[in-house]
Amino acid sequence: MSAGTGKDAAFQVFEELDALDPQARGAEQEAPDGPSFLRFDPEALEAFTEWRTGFEAELRTGDLYPALESHLAKYRKLVPALALALAFHLADGHHGPVGFASTLRALHWSVYLQTHARRG
Repeated sequence: MSAGTGKDAAFQVFEELDALDPQARGAEQEAPDGPSFLRFDPEALEAFTEWRTGFEAELRTGDLYPALESHLAKYRKLVPALALALAFHLADGHHGPVGFASTLRALHWSVYLQTHARRG
């Protein structure tokens, strides 16, 4: 694969997401003028909840440097954002509730990012 191919593929994903019709992809809205959103399916929600429980316990141990704790606290939002929006569920062309596979990929990605944060 040439360098241009990967870059072109990434730009294509961003362009497709920019032109995305949320309702056509199974998004919900609570009000006609409200934001569109997707939910986890039951299996994905269970995986996320299990991860979040352990993650919160680790954050509360008091064993982390304050700067690292502050950085890792952002992962509460990062994992569902990765699973739901850009990197996995929508970019892979999925519709409707976010499934286990997209959620698992986001959880694995967060572990990878944490290893880099801890090296800092």
